[in-house]
Amino acid sequence: MAHKKGVGSSKNGRESHSKRLGVKLFGGQIAIPGNIIIRQRGTKYHPGEGVGIGKDHTIFAMVEGMVSFRRRRNDRLYVSVIPSDMDVAVKEAPEKARAKKVTEDKPKETKEAKKEKTAPVEEKVEKKEAPKKEAKKEAPKKEAAKKEAPKEEKKAKEPKAAEPKEKSGELSEKDAKVKMDALLKNVGAVDAKDKNDLKKIKGVGPVFEKKLNSIGIYTFEQLSKLDENGIDALETLVNQAGRVERDDWIGQAKKLMEE
Repeated sequence: MAHKKGVGSSKNGRESHSKRLGVKLFGGQIAIPGNIIIRQRGTKYHPGEGVGIGKDHTIFAMVEGMVSFRRRRNDRLYVSVIPSDMDVAVKEAPEKARAKKVTEDKPKETKEAKKEKTAPVEEKVEKKEAPKKEAKKEAPKKEAAKKEAPKEEKKAKEPKAAEPKEKSGELSEKDAKVKMDALLKNVGAVDAKDKNDLKKIKGVGPVFEKKLNSIGIYTFEQLSKLDENGIDALETLVNQAGRVERDDWIGQAKKLMEE
C-alpha cells in the first residue's frame, strides 16, 4: 500500500500569467495621449514632462508628441513626451517675421500722392475730348515698332518656372550628401557586417540606431573618432543638436571598446 497521497486538484490552476513588462515606445517614436510608454515594477524610469505614472509604476503619455529619454540629476533616467505644438510654433515663427518685414518695407503715401488721387474730374473729361484722328495715326506706328522688336525681349518677359522652395529646418539632398561625406571622412567608412550594438550607449534606442546606420555610423570606434566637425555633421543629419556632448557618446564608445 502506498502511503503518499496522489496529486489532487487543489494544486492545479496556480500558474501566474506573464506581466509583459518593458519599454513599449522608444525614443524618437510618436505617442498620443493614453499610449503606454513603459510597464515596470519600481521606478527604474522616472516620469518627466508630458507623461503620467500609475499605481503600478506604468508610465503613459498625456500629450501628443515625440518620446524622449534623458538622464538627469542623481543619474536618474527620465521619460518625457515633447509636444508636437512646439515644432509647429518653430516653423511658423519665421513666416510671421517675414510678414512683418513686408508691411514695414511698404512706402507710406505722401500728402502730394493723396492730392493727386483726389484731383478734380475736369482733367479726365478734357482727356476724353481729345481728337480721335490723332490716335488713329499713331496706331500703325506702334504696331510696326512691336513687329520690329527682337525675340529676346519676349523671352525675357516670359516668367521663369517657380523653383521648389526648400522647407525650413530640412537639408537639401546636396547639403545632406556634403555633410555625410564630411562625417565619413572624419570617422572612416565601415561595412554594415561589422556593426556593433549601438543601443548599449545611453540615450540610443532602436529607432535612433537605425538613423545612425542610415548615415554610415555602425561601430563604437567610429563614434570615438568624432571631432568638432564630425559632431556638427552628425547632429545636423540626425536633427539632434547637442546630443553627442550632453550624453557623452564619445566617452561611452571608448569604454565599450575596452570591454
